[in-house]
Amino acid sequence: EMLVTALPEDSQMGLIDRLMNRAMSEKPKLAQQADKLARWFVARILVLSVLVFIGWYIVDPSLAIWATVAVLVATCPCALSLATPIALTVATNRLASYGFLTTRGHTLQTLAEITHVAFDKTGTLTYGKPNLLNIELLNAQASAHADSQDQLLAIAAALEVGSRHPIAQALLTAAYQLHLPATQNLQHYPAGGVEAIVDGVLYRIGHADFAMDAAHDDTSSSAQSLNIDLIAHRASSAVVLSCQSLTKSSEDTVPNWQALACFYFNDKVRDSAKATLDSLKQLGIESVMLTGDPSPQALVIADTLGMSAAYNGLSPTDKVNHIQQLQSKGAVVLMVGDGINDAPVLAAADVSTSIAGAADLAQVSSDSIILNGQVEGINAAKRIADKTERIIKQNFRWALGYNGIVLLPAIFGYVPPWLAAIGMSLSSLIVVLNALRLKRA
Repeated sequence: EMLVTALPEDSQMGLIDRLMNRAMSEKPKLAQQADKLARWFVARILVLSVLVFIGWYIVDPSLAIWATVAVLVATCPCALSLATPIALTVATNRLASYGFLTTRGHTLQTLAEITHVAFDKTGTLTYGKPNLLNIELLNAQASAHADSQDQLLAIAAALEVGSRHPIAQALLTAAYQLHLPATQNLQHYPAGGVEAIVDGVLYRIGHADFAMDAAHDDTSSSAQSLNIDLIAHRASSAVVLSCQSLTKSSEDTVPNWQALACFYFNDKVRDSAKATLDSLKQLGIESVMLTGDPSPQALVIADTLGMSAAYNGLSPTDKVNHIQQLQSKGAVVLMVGDGINDAPVLAAADVSTSIAGAADLAQVSSDSIILNGQVEGINAAKRIADKTERIIKQNFRWALGYNGIVLLPAIFGYVPPWLAAIGMSLSSLIVVLNALRLKRA
């Protein structure tokens, strides 16, 4: 028996196939420049060949056709046209062996120019698979009932149904055998949390300021008074579940948010994250954390990893603004993320990559995908991109130098057509062999 959960075109393989087709349909800037140079070169060689034929026809008509053929064959821009695509092909295949899949034509060229790398935290620098460590009941009435913890967990999980956020997956896993109540008017708030009605009561789950509506309630009695102690619980993040109650003031009824429970999670930092950031630092590339997690623990993680700057509690718009500020100072930024809220900043960065298993929107918005989920693939991509750029420049210099050197002897009849053909073939072979050095990158 087979259970079909998605159509082929909507599967992960279908998405990767579409991204690869997009990459193949786009020509990198270097390839476009090579094509333009080849067209310019061919046009002038054709004009020169006509002049050579006329000149030799006047001097010695019997050698006119042979000298013209020699010029055309010797200066054939095969090596010039092969210089870029062969290097890019080998480099792309080499990157794939590291689990780094390019889905945009400009990726390799831009990777060679990056000055900053911006990382999301959850699912990027961390494994993105948090575990629920503890549930702290914040309501005195709820604490009196033994089954209140399971009820609140079920409500929290019900609010997260359909979400691909790692915290949501952790809650749903913890509530696997619980009966989840039905929700109404479910609404997601980017960089905030989720709000929905359960049994006629409006609930929220997210970070403390969102759950207690601190942005709209200056008199919030909970957002600032909540004692969320990550260190004591050995947690990396926490979310608060709250419900809306109505309190009567002297004039009218005012909605008020009441904290019910705090859920503590631990998400381990990737084992290779520190080594990756250290390698980037040695290359003179600055690392920045841009995360929507408002927890101060995010800044602690950034400090532990030795990142040059870190910003937490960011909305998708805030992340884009930070990237644009860096770009305005002349920085070339690589963004690494995995969530739906990272899609705008992945598109705004000069070049971007998403982690395998990321939200479809994030993968479509990015220029590359790390298929094996190992962030050290960024170091390999940078190293290969740098070497690719050097080899392409070497190929260009060789192709142009060879054509320039062989041109004059061919014009004056010192190079017969058969020798010109051998020279042209050898020139192309040298370009290919030079590009194949990328297989050892």
